Amino acid sequence: MRKISPEKYRKILAGIDLKNILLSDLKASVKHSALTENIKISIDDEATFENVNDELVITHKFKLRAGKSSKKTALKIEATFLLVFETQEEITEEFFNVYKEVSLPLNSWPFFRELVYSLTSRMNISPLTLPLLKR
Repeated sequence: MRKISPEKYRKILAGIDLKNILLSDLKASVKHSALTENIKISIDDEATFENVNDELVITHKFKLRAGKSSKKTALKIEATFLLVFETQEEITEEFFNVYKEVSLPLNSWPFFRELVYSLTSRMNISPLTLPLLKR
């Protein structure tokens, strides 16, 4: 896999601006009887991108599972966000491979954190506060 130079990454990054972020898909479920005091939480995410005219469209999907063990899931939340950026040049796979690890979570994680907190409180369980993202 080709790597992008830090200088080229910074140049491309300087030429993109966030236009919109929106929730495009949401699935959530809770089994109240399976909730315990000490639940284990796992979160996975995946991201893809496409260049559309002069825009970069990123799909960022989060999957949260919580329960006593990985086999006894009490809470599931899957959320997909679309992030739309104006861009001065076409985004490459090399750029995106770095961007999705370094910069993308800084944009989308706060939205997922708020969503999880809000949903869990609406599910009549203790609001779940996810940790801050630290890089």
